[in-house]
Amino acid sequence: MRRQASVTAMVALVTLAGCGVRPEPVPRPVEPSAGGFPPVTAPTASPTGAVGERLYYVRDERLVVVTRQVPTPSAPAALLEALLAGPSEQERDAGLSTALTGVDPMTTVRVTGDGATIDVGDRLAEAGRTDEILAFGQIVCTIAGHPSVNHVTFRHDGEPLGIPRADGSLSQAPLTCPDYGTLLG
Repeated sequence: MRRQASVTAMVALVTLAGCGVRPEPVPRPVEPSAGGFPPVTAPTASPTGAVGERLYYVRDERLVVVTRQVPTPSAPAALLEALLAGPSEQERDAGLSTALTGVDPMTTVRVTGDGATIDVGDRLAEAGRTDEILAFGQIVCTIAGHPSVNHVTFRHDGEPLGIPRADGSLSQAPLTCPDYGTLLG
């Protein structure tokens, strides 16, 4: 019995020595290695306590993401308001613009489950503008970037609205930012 305990202890000692982990007198935090983890989709806190919110604007016919620091996360409707307000002076100086100028304001943004439904005004619903795809891409990528929203649908006068995707096809199905992936700059 004593010999078996000795052999067991020896095996345990050799196993522990072989794993390369040395005992430490006090616990310490361990940083996870890079890779293999899913991307973070929620706004992350900065050292100052602000969170980064992503808005999509336009430069050279491409969608460009801008991260703005705000004190607390905004609701999807507030994100849309910020997007409709357009790029800041500093962002405009960096060459950013918006395809959403001159459109009627969105009347409501409702989040149900993991999707958002946006009711749009007449001018955006009947636009036919050449930058219409960029305009809807800005909205979809911004709102779908909110941590509570995975997809966006649009309505006009209570009816589903066909929205152009990056390839020009119309869809009444829920849209996500990858639907505009070829336009991301």
